[in-house]
Amino acid sequence: MKRNICVSAIVACLMICSFLLKAQLSCYHFVIDAGHGGSDPGSTCYNGVDESLLTLNMTFALRDNLLLKGATVALTRATDVYVALSDRKDFINNENPDASICLHLNAYNGVVQGTETYWCAGTPSHSLANDVQPLLVATMGYTDRGVKNTCYTVLTTNSSIPNILTESLFHDEPNGCTYINIPANQVAIAAAHANGIINYLPACNNVANDECTSAQVLQSSTTCNYVSGTLAGASANTLAKPSCDAFGSPAREDVFYYFFATQTEHDIVVHPTGTGADAVDAVIALYSGANCTSLTEVACTGGTGGSGGVTKTLNLTGLTPGQKYWVRIYDYGTIDPLYPGFEICLTEDVQTFFESTEAKSAIRVFPNPVADFLSIESANIINGIFVKNLLGQYVYENKESDGKKLVDMRRFKPGIYFLEVQAGAYILKTKVVKQ
Repeated sequence: MKRNICVSAIVACLMICSFLLKAQLSCYHFVIDAGHGGSDPGSTCYNGVDESLLTLNMTFALRDNLLLKGATVALTRATDVYVALSDRKDFINNENPDASICLHLNAYNGVVQGTETYWCAGTPSHSLANDVQPLLVATMGYTDRGVKNTCYTVLTTNSSIPNILTESLFHDEPNGCTYINIPANQVAIAAAHANGIINYLPACNNVANDECTSAQVLQSSTTCNYVSGTLAGASANTLAKPSCDAFGSPAREDVFYYFFATQTEHDIVVHPTGTGADAVDAVIALYSGANCTSLTEVACTGGTGGSGGVTKTLNLTGLTPGQKYWVRIYDYGTIDPLYPGFEICLTEDVQTFFESTEAKSAIRVFPNPVADFLSIESANIINGIFVKNLLGQYVYENKESDGKKLVDMRRFKPGIYFLEVQAGAYILKTKVVKQ
């Protein structure tokens, strides 16, 4: 009973530690080698379960743990088949991973028990072994039999590849057999391996829109057209926390987007792709400014905590049509979300905007939305028509004087455009929706 209570506490602790550890694995590739298999069952537990099946179960648990942290993973075997040791070694070399873990369980000799980790050549492997071994010992509570330099065939890979073999416990010893046959314990052992890898490797920082200067564009629409995003691997920005964030010292590991306002009102919606408290609890902040070094907060939401996995919406008013705005997203608090993915969209009303009621009365633009030709009419001479895309680039100009114009929009891609019409003393600025 004491061991079960201890195991539960350790599993809970490992879950919490996985949140607190800031390293992300989204830039790494790993190989996991499930020991034995097929005609080579390894040692056998007193209940008849072979080592080859248990190492495969642990492999799946470790793979899922690493995938959840954003890594890519290759397996030397995914079924109960025999794979020669030399083939395993060649597979690891061909994959050239950032680290390789060979999972085994020791055979009991009637005297000793405990946990061992082996490495063969190269400082990287020795360092990885030293990071994994103590976490395995802490997880299971068995004797620390140490880190050992032994060149098993599967470890004689390229010395630049961190490659270790772990013997987590003596599984055919009665206590070890009972322990390792509990699925939750297999998951705990996998978590210990994963956390050892996290301790060994430097944090990833490969999120494309991690900085304001590399912000990703958002296209506005009358419906919510989600684009995928993630906080995995994001780093903390030097920007101060926004005014809505009530947390004392948030992590602020953020990503950035930008858009050009097409009207005075927009909505930004962030929907976590994970569920529950372990998903993204988004803080959404909007900024204006000439560039990323002169940002001024405009609006903010989501900074009062609550539960992760909840869709957040930032309702924006008083925006300047045509102006560029930056959107900043991060997770509330100091604990990284276990599920860092989210979806984001930018929405707007279908209505157009006008610079003045007088200009609206003096200049007529129709139809809007438009499929083919946009008609522009005015009692005054029209002496300038300019169309810009959402990036502020001119895609159409006409300065010929007339009282009626047709703008051929058949070649335009569907989306939102800014139209400026100069007619007499009036200047009309409006949004045009190309179908």
